Amino acid sequence: MIRQRIPSRDDKHLVTLIENLLLPYTQKTDPNARIDLKSLRKRLNGTMTYVAHTTGPKAVGFISLLQRNHILFVDMLAIDRRFQNMGLGSEFMEKAESIARTLGCSELALWVDESNIRAQQFYAAKGYRFSGYQPRIRCYLMSKSV
Repeated sequence: MIRQRIPSRDDKHLVTLIENLLLPYTQKTDPNARIDLKSLRKRLNGTMTYVAHTTGPKAVGFISLLQRNHILFVDMLAIDRRFQNMGLGSEFMEKAESIARTLGCSELALWVDESNIRAQQFYAAKGYRFSGYQPRIRCYLMSKSV
C-alpha cells in the first residue's frame, strides 16, 4: 500500500532506508555524507513524499518528488531489500508519472549514481534515458517525457 508520508510515523524508518540503500552510493563521492532525522526532515520539506508499508507500521520504501518549473524530479527512491522485485519501485514510478501529468509537468527526471548500475537499468527499463552527467557528484541525469 502506498500512502502519503506521516513524518512522526515514517521518518525514522526513512532514515534507515537511506542509510542502508542510498548513502553507500553517495559516500563513494562524499565519504563524509551522513543523514539524520533533522536533516531528512529539512530535505523533505517542500517535497511530495509517499511511503509503502506492509501490514505493520514500518515503511518498507519511499519516493520523494520535487517540482521545478515543468519538471518533476524524483529526489529519492528507496525500497528495503527484502521487498525489492515485488513491483513497489514500478508502483512508485507510476505514481510519480501520474503526479507529473496532474501538475502539468512535461518531464520526469532523476539523478542516479554512476555506480548504481541496478538503478540505471531499472529506470532505463521504464523508458528513462540518460540526458546528462554531473562529474562533481558522479551522477547521471535520466529523464522521460510524461
